[in-house]
Amino acid sequence: MSWLIRQVVAFPVHRGASDQWALTHSRKILDNGLVLSIFLEGTRSRGKGLSVTKTSAARLAIQKDVPIVPLAIIGSQYLFKKFPHRACVQINIFAPVHPGSEADPLSLTDQVMFIPAGQLPLELRGVYAERPKGFNL
Repeated sequence: MSWLIRQVVAFPVHRGASDQWALTHSRKILDNGLVLSIFLEGTRSRGKGLSVTKTSAARLAIQKDVPIVPLAIIGSQYLFKKFPHRACVQINIFAPVHPGSEADPLSLTDQVMFIPAGQLPLELRGVYAERPKGFNL
């Protein structure tokens, strides 16, 4: 799978521990003004709703002072399930979120995740279904 991932100009991240090579490589990508895409949950939800996300993207955004562009992929859980019928997949792209000077990784991650969660069907919002009291975007 690693070979296939690299062919689409992506790189694998070793989950479960801090992957220093992936973080260094990500910093280099941002230093060169390129776009870096990260799946914040670190895995596929398979239609079970959003789970608690990792803070790596927020840490990189704060460190490199770059915005995060949230997006929601809706319907991907149906890909290859209805073969040979087609599945409808919708990708919603939202306005960039710029880390503030006082941003911390956890609050920035939550801020970014509540944006697309609000556009997902209720059953797919998972842990981001309800905003805590006092949490504003």
